[in-house]
Amino acid sequence: IGPARMASEGDKDNLNESNFDKFAGYSGSLFDQVPYDEDDEAADQVWNEVDMKMDDRRKSRREERIQEQLNKFRAVRPKLQHQFTDLKRDLQYVSQDDWDNLPEPGEHRKHRAAEKRNERYIPAPDSLLDRARQEQEVHHVLDDRQMTHGGMETPMSGGA
Repeated sequence: IGPARMASEGDKDNLNESNFDKFAGYSGSLFDQVPYDEDDEAADQVWNEVDMKMDDRRKSRREERIQEQLNKFRAVRPKLQHQFTDLKRDLQYVSQDDWDNLPEPGEHRKHRAAEKRNERYIPAPDSLLDRARQEQEVHHVLDDRQMTHGGMETPMSGGA
């Protein structure tokens, strides 16, 4: 049988072991000669209902399993709002003066980080220290040119 030839009638009905594939079964339909009637339709409807019922059962079991896992997880790690419910309940007994004396929330964490950053010691390079020393150095000795002209001559004077 190839793409150019039609299968013969004898090959179509040949249901021996050599035409059976373990994975796909027989190559043709076993019941293609039999008409599809009301009994077949009723059986298909029953099997579809069974499939839907099994899907619902699996769905409910899956949801129960997920809910059980969630409950176990919450028992180990409860939500923050559940951890502080007793403290929230106790807040009703706090007086108005205590509420007024509570410190305002601030950026304490950032403030501490900025303080630490400012407290760090970073050594200055030697070139910076040398330049600062030279700028602060006091000249107490005059050179010969300054002594002859009294220190009033500049590089531009005398030429004009």
